[in-house]
Parts: sequence; C-alpha cells; structure tokens
Amino acid sequence: LTELFRPYVERLITALCRHCQMEPDYEGLIEDGDEFKDFRLKVSDLIKDVVFIVGSSSCFRQMFINLQAPGVTWDASEAALFVMQAVAKNVLPTENEVVPKVVEAILNVPENTHIAVKYTSVLLLGE
Repeated sequence: LTELFRPYVERLITALCRHCQMEPDYEGLIEDGDEFKDFRLKVSDLIKDVVFIVGSSSCFRQMFINLQAPGVTWDASEAALFVMQAVAKNVLPTENEVVPKVVEAILNVPENTHIAVKYTSVLLLGE
C-alpha cells in the first residue's frame, strides 16, 4: 500500500520544501513567533508523519541531490536543509553514503553563506 502512495508523498515533500523557502531578499533569521516559523514547524511535523512512506534515507538523499543542483539559491538550499533536519533522526546510523557527504559539505560552507543556511546547517548537525 505504501508503494501506491509513494509518488504522492514524494511530490508532497518536494512541494512543502518549496513552500518553506524564505524570501530571497530576506536577511537574518526567522524570529520566534513569526507566522512563517510556525508554518515551518507544522511542515516539519507533517513531514515526520509521512516520511515513513518514502523512507527517511530516500528523502534525505533527494534533498541532498537538490542541494547539489547547479545554480541552487541560498533559500532553496536552506529549505532543503530544513527538510533534511526533519527526517535526520530517522536516518539509520549505518547510512554511510550521503550523511558523510552532507557533514563534509556543511563543515566546508563558505564564509559568505547566508546566515539562515548556516543556522539550519548547525541544527541539522545537531540532529
């Protein structure tokens, strides 16, 4: 039955990732109490509720692929990291293909990277 719903959940997660993107001209971090922050927390909960259908590792891998897309913007990167953070606890500790690459990429983030990307990266590492 999960195979039946897999493509729909994959599209849902992709759409949620897109809707979680901050405005490209936004500077700084989202403040506590901001409606957008509340929305993102609800999105995170929803992703956690449905990710079992596609698999956390699969979702994590897809978001990492999105991060590596040519010309990816900071806001798209931050949103992908946000989704990765939502599923990170469910990625098996034995997963040694994507996780080390993600950690390496985060540790090598350029100094001029948007603060929101850095912040979400640190939160992801904390998971």
